[in-house]
Amino acid sequence: MSENKQMSPQELVRRLTALSRPDRALDAEIGMMIGYTRRMKNDLDPETGQELHVAVWESPNGDEVRMPHFTQLIHDAHLLVQTILPLSIGGASWDEKGGAARIDNGPYVTAANSAIAICIAALGQMEEPDDLEDDDNGVDAPD
Repeated sequence: MSENKQMSPQELVRRLTALSRPDRALDAEIGMMIGYTRRMKNDLDPETGQELHVAVWESPNGDEVRMPHFTQLIHDAHLLVQTILPLSIGGASWDEKGGAARIDNGPYVTAANSAIAICIAALGQMEEPDDLEDDDNGVDAPD
């Protein structure tokens, strides 16, 4: 996936639903959607003294951080929910077959694990930008 074009919430939900285990590439896509950025950092190898180019992540507030494990850790999936649906309530459960989650009055979601289910439930409640505003050219549609 190109770094210039992010997946829509619906595309992420589709891909998360198909997962059978956590996926770091999707963790990165989710992170970029909520404001994490990736940049290259120059560093020196302590043993050889050679210059290294290392990829690092920055959180939305500019701190250098690890990308959260949204699809693996319930705590990190909860961070996603608190970021995009800060006043929401919800719950998650799991058993030997996988996980389930529900946020507010949204649907019950099942997935490979409870962290993935939480991500699906949260992203499923995100609204897409209204593309119709750009398409109507200022003309009211007939009733």
